[in-house]
Amino acid sequence: KIDVSGRVSALLELGSGFHPEFTGPENVFLQGAIIGLTREEMEARLDDIAAFADIGEYMTQPAKTYSSGMFVRLAFAVAVSIDPEILIVDEALAVGDALFQKRCHAKIMRLRESGLTLLLVSHDHELVRNLTEKALLLDHGRVVAWGKTKEVTRSYRKLLFEEEAHYWGGADADAMQRAQLRQGKPESSFGMGGATIKRVRIFAADRRPRMVFLAGEQIVIEISAQIET
Repeated sequence: KIDVSGRVSALLELGSGFHPEFTGPENVFLQGAIIGLTREEMEARLDDIAAFADIGEYMTQPAKTYSSGMFVRLAFAVAVSIDPEILIVDEALAVGDALFQKRCHAKIMRLRESGLTLLLVSHDHELVRNLTEKALLLDHGRVVAWGKTKEVTRSYRKLLFEEEAHYWGGADADAMQRAQLRQGKPESSFGMGGATIKRVRIFAADRRPRMVFLAGEQIVIEISAQIET
């Protein structure tokens, strides 16, 4: 059971809610009508939507001429322009170039800081980790984990490892995990057991340890590992 209180905006299947024969502005007005806003209210937002979407002359072309990236640019611009209290995003941010994705993430963070509730569906555990505080992990409709995002994304990586180990080597990942615990290795560790990372250090180009870097600076990463023979 889900109880919803607040204005909902959603980015679901790519192009959903867009009419292929309508131009960008016409689709903007259509989206506004669907969520209950007047044409005048959407006209007041149109310039900001066009600027954020940044699809140039295609804004006045029929949506059927859009690439997948253009679709998500305009759809996202519309979704965040209506002052949503709840934003639902289903994998849509995986489309588009890296710069636009970064702009979307920054916009979502600003909305969250102002009180937005974000429901994000994604296989990208780094995206989930960066944009959410709590997460739910599902496997074939079954709840595997629910709680703090950091812990749930770790469970997701472990699940992927188990599937990969079984697929490539027929290995019993659960048995390997139990063996690691018997050897005194922390429960947060998982893998094939062939090597153990002992230490990771980060240096600047002059080999001095440092944790903060500017864009473009050289980073040296030193990983010490013990190989099991």
